Amino acid sequence: MTDKGRSITITLLKRLSLIALAVLVIISAIMLHEYQEILDGSEGADRIADELMIEFIEEFGWVMVATIAAGFGVIILTVRSSLKPLMAVSEEAEKLGPENMDQRLSTNGVPREIRPLVDRVNEALDRMEAGYKQQKAFTADVAHELRTPLAVLRARFEADIDPRAAEPFIHDLDSLDRLIGQMLKASQVETLILHENDQTDLSAIAARVVTDMAVLAIAEGKSVELIGAENPMIVPGLEEALYQAVRNLVENALRHSPAAGVVSVILRENGQPVIEVQDRGEGLAAGIEDKLFQRFWRKDRMGGSGAGLGLSIVARIMELHGGRASAKNAAEGGAVFTLTFPPSPAAS
Repeated sequence: MTDKGRSITITLLKRLSLIALAVLVIISAIMLHEYQEILDGSEGADRIADELMIEFIEEFGWVMVATIAAGFGVIILTVRSSLKPLMAVSEEAEKLGPENMDQRLSTNGVPREIRPLVDRVNEALDRMEAGYKQQKAFTADVAHELRTPLAVLRARFEADIDPRAAEPFIHDLDSLDRLIGQMLKASQVETLILHENDQTDLSAIAARVVTDMAVLAIAEGKSVELIGAENPMIVPGLEEALYQAVRNLVENALRHSPAAGVVSVILRENGQPVIEVQDRGEGLAAGIEDKLFQRFWRKDRMGGSGAGLGLSIVARIMELHGGRASAKNAAEGGAVFTLTFPPSPAAS
């Protein structure tokens, strides 16, 4: 069962209302007591008391009701006004994330009673930022340090061992080097910050990827085609990050395409910009569509080659851009990987 917690506003309202009601009862009791003392020595005291009570209610009853209502209103306004600094801190905390780890909760206008809590939260954020930076730096340093011995080892295999015997070792070294490169990219992605005025053209990015990957595709006896990029498709985004996302998908598609296969990069915009990368391979195994973009999940666990970190990097880049990455099998065969961006302002 989820504990939703108690509302401070309601709690304070109840307590202050009880206090106000108690004060009202005490004042009324004192007034009645004073009247009673005056009437005790008078003839027809009961009749006079009844008349005074009726007169009191007729003349001052509405005043008491209005006073009580006004008191409740003042209490509500006072409580809400008192909690405004806390609500402001809550709104600031909601904006904190990996992309702005250097920001802290403001202490301006924070009541003294809440200030220690805000200070402790900021100190915790300091420790988290330091650990976060150390982790990213460590990943980048390890990746850089590993690449040099890998390059030396590869050169020795190529120089000292028969090419046929060295081929499987070189293949493994290339796979390891690719994984290290992906680790570097994953570390860089986590430092991306998308500013309000950042914009880029998806058509230009797709054309650039196709141009860059054409040479690799031709060398493998395959080809890459671009469809739907005749007009600019402007979206809020970072050009290099989105270039990396599309390139990762094209590299993945080429890796799973048969000889003489064609990889299609397709742009669509029906109020929501979309980039599709389609191959003509064997398609996706059943049930893995949601797993493909998980970090370190590898397809070879289900009988294929490894996917490594490449697709998880794509998913993270799209998440930072407010979009999503998805995959499915194409009706005509092969797999389709889709990058879906937030609706364009004109459509919304």
